[in-house]
Amino acid sequence: MAILATVCLSAGAWSVQLRAVDTDDEPESYATCRIFAAADTVKAAVTGLTDSVGAFTAKLPAAGAYILRLESAGQLGQARRTFTLDAANPDANLGTIVTGGLDENLREITVTAQRPLVVKQIDRIGYDIQADPDSKVLTLQEMLRRVPMVSVDADGTIKVNGSSNFVIYKNGRPNNSLSKNAKDILAAIPASMIKSVEVITEPGARYDAEGIGAILNIVTVDDAVIDGVTGTVSARVTSTDWLPGPNGYITAQVGKVTLSFNGGANFMSRKTTKSQNKNVQYLPGGLTHTQNQNGHSKGAVAWFGGEGSWEINKKNLLTFEFNGFAYNVKPNGSGTSVMTGADGSVISSYAATYDYDKYQYFDMDGTVNYELQTSRKGETLTASYMISTTDQQNKGGQAYSDIVGNAFAYTGTKTDTKLKFYEHTFQLDWKRPFAEKHTLETGAKYVLRDNHSNNINEYTGVNTEHTQFKHLTDIGAVYAQYTGRFGKWTLRGGLRYEYSRLKAEYPDGSHDNFASNLSDWVPSASASWSINDANSLTLNFATRINRPGISYLDPTHTYTPTTLSYGAPGLESAYSRSMKLTYMLIKQKFNINFSASYSWNNDNISSIQFYDDATGLMVSTYGNVGHERTLNFSGFAQWTITPKTRFMINSSVSRNSFRQEGYSLARWSFFGFGRISQDLPWKLTAEIGCFYMSKSCWDVYSVSGGMRPNYNISLRKSLLKEDRLTVAVMVQNPIGSSTRHWRTETVNGNYLGWSDSKQFNQKAVGIVVSYRFGSLKAQVKKTAASITNDDMVGGAGNGGGSGSSSGQGSSMQQ
Repeated sequence: MAILATVCLSAGAWSVQLRAVDTDDEPESYATCRIFAAADTVKAAVTGLTDSVGAFTAKLPAAGAYILRLESAGQLGQARRTFTLDAANPDANLGTIVTGGLDENLREITVTAQRPLVVKQIDRIGYDIQADPDSKVLTLQEMLRRVPMVSVDADGTIKVNGSSNFVIYKNGRPNNSLSKNAKDILAAIPASMIKSVEVITEPGARYDAEGIGAILNIVTVDDAVIDGVTGTVSARVTSTDWLPGPNGYITAQVGKVTLSFNGGANFMSRKTTKSQNKNVQYLPGGLTHTQNQNGHSKGAVAWFGGEGSWEINKKNLLTFEFNGFAYNVKPNGSGTSVMTGADGSVISSYAATYDYDKYQYFDMDGTVNYELQTSRKGETLTASYMISTTDQQNKGGQAYSDIVGNAFAYTGTKTDTKLKFYEHTFQLDWKRPFAEKHTLETGAKYVLRDNHSNNINEYTGVNTEHTQFKHLTDIGAVYAQYTGRFGKWTLRGGLRYEYSRLKAEYPDGSHDNFASNLSDWVPSASASWSINDANSLTLNFATRINRPGISYLDPTHTYTPTTLSYGAPGLESAYSRSMKLTYMLIKQKFNINFSASYSWNNDNISSIQFYDDATGLMVSTYGNVGHERTLNFSGFAQWTITPKTRFMINSSVSRNSFRQEGYSLARWSFFGFGRISQDLPWKLTAEIGCFYMSKSCWDVYSVSGGMRPNYNISLRKSLLKEDRLTVAVMVQNPIGSSTRHWRTETVNGNYLGWSDSKQFNQKAVGIVVSYRFGSLKAQVKKTAASITNDDMVGGAGNGGGSGSSSGQGSSMQQ
């Protein structure tokens, strides 16, 4: 019996317990405990974490003398205790231990390395938002200027790899609200709720073949799963507009259910949206058309979203997500139009005022995913469903006065436009690892898409035109993709097949119905070489498809006194192919990313613009006529100069070449953003940032852009325990003019000309206050795969990326 008791005691009777607190006597959650035998201080006998209230209990393998080392993230010191276990004292209660500051020698250690901001994978580059201290006070739009291959100009227009044709995902899933309205939503989202931003420039076969640009994947904050509630609320106020821009998010978890909700709003005043534009066109026959206009808007934009997960058990996971965006603005303004002959005499002229009673937009999408993990490690089967909707209504008009000449017969126009979009998507994905270093992915997808528009155009005193248009698309796709690791090499290859049927219907009988069937094979391939732990090289090949949206297809003829615009129902899908080579270097104090890419497209959906001598109107429509070539060099560097001084630069140089219908245009362009930050006493951080964009061409007709450098200076201070309150004062463009000029020169076509736009109130002082509450570290679990629709230009689902609601309808329709 004594022998049996001794055996049982030695098998599990030895234990230790303690409670960890910080210097303010608050529980030290998830502190690291390492227990070493006194005779072996290299290999820990036990390693573990304290729980949410700082408690720690552990079993030890045998009696003897032990050393405890306790440390917590964010604490400079390390606590150390010794204790002995024997038959008389099998349990050691070490009581309360204070972390931080107990080892004075360790207090002298200074961390001089900086967590790398950029991480490279075989198909993407990720920017670690949380590793950037400015994420506490800046918006996501402002942080995007720091992301490799992403540029954001002064008015918030976003480009990825030099192109506006990209789509936005959230946590690996498509987000139509973000893609269509990026400028407004990303300007409101606080960067503090974002974990990282990934630029996926070479999507594999698992992603849709649609979309000629890249994918911008926004990953929200996650961490260990713990019960509780946490959130952040913030507001921004500037000297140019004292209406606060509030936003916030909250995350809560109870057991295996996690929920997260977020939302925000921006308000626009006439002062902040005030603009002027002068447009001069030199037409055939020596005619000159000059337009001057002034405009402004007022209104509000709002965004909201939520996601949740239910971990049914270790093998089954159910998730959902919804997102929405809405705006309601009222643009109005006035202007003049004058047509002169070769001798300078006035041929025709008029004055105009415009006002919109209703300029509203609302979209919402939702996704449900079910994931099953099999008994094989890493193998998953995911079933997904997504619904997307869009509802847009524009109602307003223009009044013309002081009419000289016989250019047009009506005295005003009234427009009532309704656009609606519905999309249902069903998808199944299977991922299976095998032989440890190999992975096979395959899946199938079906999309039902319905676009329809109803347009009423009234030309006062002449006639009223009513046009109805429906665009229906069915898409079926299957894919297979293989990834394998061979020593320092990682290879990936995939093939995707897509069948689509497009059908156009005209319920009003204004045009003949038509349909077309498309069959597409889309290959992709990547190879990545890890030269060593610090250096890597990646080569990618990708093919993308771009399908036309409803605004490109709608044949409705819309007139103003000087213009005619309409869509092209016969548009077909366009193909874009690209090659890209990327080099990555990551060191403790320095990391760099450099890439060179070349893309080509021979049937791009492009704008067609010309002056019609017979009608005297500027005509705009679309066609599969664009031949495009883009050569791009992008670079990113991060350098920790001293422990308190950091420098970063993000830049790109591109040559864009366009050719269509006998015209060609090519130009080099440059984008650069740099910033330097300095830690100061009293928990202060100062930063100076600057960005610049040169002139560039984005189509075959014109060259635009070019601006003075844009400066931003900020001073940030963290307050309260755990830096829960952050206050920042920011100054925008402290030197130079408060007016921004943007010039566009038309250099091709059967007419020439230029346009000069002015935006006012570009100088501002702003205050941002952000408060984080709660103590939850929760992750809304994500399935391994989900629906990814990233298609269409023009209309719902377009990948324009700039997505400004405030700018729509704010210029005179001449």
